[in-house]
Amino acid sequence: MNYKISSIIWKFGIISLLTVMSNIQLIAEDESNISGWFRTDTDSHGTQIWFGASHPFGGLEIDSDIYVVGATGEFDIGPLFTLIKKEDSKDSLVVLPMIGLTFDFEAMNIATFVPQLYTFSTIGSIYFESWLMSFLNSPFDEEAGNQFYTRNFLLYALGDVVSVGPQLEVTLNLSGKDESGNELDSLASCAIGGKVHLKYGKNNTLGLFLGSEIREEEREGNDGIVGRLTFVRKW
Repeated sequence: MNYKISSIIWKFGIISLLTVMSNIQLIAEDESNISGWFRTDTDSHGTQIWFGASHPFGGLEIDSDIYVVGATGEFDIGPLFTLIKKEDSKDSLVVLPMIGLTFDFEAMNIATFVPQLYTFSTIGSIYFESWLMSFLNSPFDEEAGNQFYTRNFLLYALGDVVSVGPQLEVTLNLSGKDESGNELDSLASCAIGGKVHLKYGKNNTLGLFLGSEIREEEREGNDGIVGRLTFVRKW
């Protein structure tokens, strides 16, 4: 992308994000109603850190978060919709569409546009969570490819402390070429395994995912074993 155009987009993006954040602080009805969370993941991509919050606006909640790994930072924002919530039980269905921008602070440019959709559902002792994410790099780098990623897991609570269940993660190449100039395979990665959630004190959850990569090209060096350690704190 032309440097001048990239620079303009970068500055506009920063100004827009600052404007959104300042308006959230001004419009939010009551600071005591603002919930927040912290998350850290460690996997093959290194250690990633999230901070997020939910701001009430009348009958609507606006969720936002920042995601940091290395010199890359991402800001996401979107409305939270509670479709089902029963007062006499924990049963619920929540969907969260978001859009995000990833910034490369080493190169000082915008790297990725990230549309996202999250689904969270609890039915009795069963909890379901789904991530749908597109990583669109080509608007900012003509030679960069685009990807789609999904993470889905289903947990059954064995009691008040431990939940277990299966997890599936898939990454698809939407566009892009390899070092030889050939089109990338549609399937970039597919991992299937098990997940354990452990209550780690009040409002804390420790998660462990351990699985196997089924795509042969991704199995080299570690026999296809994949995993992730997650810690989440809510307040």
